[in-house]
Amino acid sequence: MSRRVDFDAGARRRLGERWGAEEGKRGSQVPATNALSPRAGASLAFFLAIGLFVGILHGARGRGFLSHMPGRGAVAHGASAAGRESRRSEVDVRDSVISAGSVAVLMGASAALIAMDRAASAQCDELVAWGANDYGALENVPSVPMRAVSSNYHLSVGIDSGGIVRCWGSPSIAGQIPPLENVIRVCAGSDWAMALEADGELKAWGMNSYGQLNIPTGFYSAVEAGDVHVVALRTDGSLAAWGRNSFGETSVPKGVYTVIGAGSWHSLALRSDGVITGFGWNGTGQLLAPRITGVSRLVGGWKHSFAIGTGGVIHGWGTDIAGVLANRPTNGGFVDVDCSA
Repeated sequence: MSRRVDFDAGARRRLGERWGAEEGKRGSQVPATNALSPRAGASLAFFLAIGLFVGILHGARGRGFLSHMPGRGAVAHGASAAGRESRRSEVDVRDSVISAGSVAVLMGASAALIAMDRAASAQCDELVAWGANDYGALENVPSVPMRAVSSNYHLSVGIDSGGIVRCWGSPSIAGQIPPLENVIRVCAGSDWAMALEADGELKAWGMNSYGQLNIPTGFYSAVEAGDVHVVALRTDGSLAAWGRNSFGETSVPKGVYTVIGAGSWHSLALRSDGVITGFGWNGTGQLLAPRITGVSRLVGGWKHSFAIGTGGVIHGWGTDIAGVLANRPTNGGFVDVDCSA
């Protein structure tokens, strides 16, 4: 199958700078009598730029989006994720995607892709990452079997098969993991991470720019991370949210809830009566959830949201960025889902 490579503005600028620098070095060596016509020169520059771009993609380890991409067999059986841009402000993934075909794929780490082959034992044999290596996003990826992974921007956090929490990407944050015991859930924010222990205690580490590490007292059964805010479900069914509150994403409504989710700037929660409640930024309808039965999972991106309902069917609402809503699978049988900005 052919692959189309779209040049975004940043790529065109970088290629233009690189081409201009090379021309500056070589200009004194080119005889004036060999000067090309404007049209011929533009054509030559275009094809050389294409060649340079391909070379960059397949160049040094960790520097190209495709330089670490595994073979097709490593990411198969019906689960996939793809990103169109490498801007960190538009990449936000917090957990793995699991399909009925037992392959999980997640995106994050500055448009890096991370794939884990999930067997019936709910752990993977190998974790593979590729894409942009901003802030060391692709460095120190665990080589041991993993059972959970969460990514956001250039930071990743996971739980290995032995229950040990591992963190990689931003070196300064990865080295701040606090003492942890019996961790059952991890989630990564933009430059911070959080872990939920089996006894209901939450622990966090990393940057605390909006108070996202200031955990309210209580015992919790679930936690989800936005960019710089947190949504957590207490064991009594009440909600807690903290961190940045620019759009009301931490202004929790009262009630009893059973499932929670978080997007870049919005939050989602399933009330005990089966109604999905959203709070935070609603600029494109990402809070306007339809009535869905049997909700088992809620996740948010930047301008859109998803839920898994009865029969493992994926439902989506908000803005259809690049076909993320229109092209979602409709066959059901899914047990988990996540999305990027």
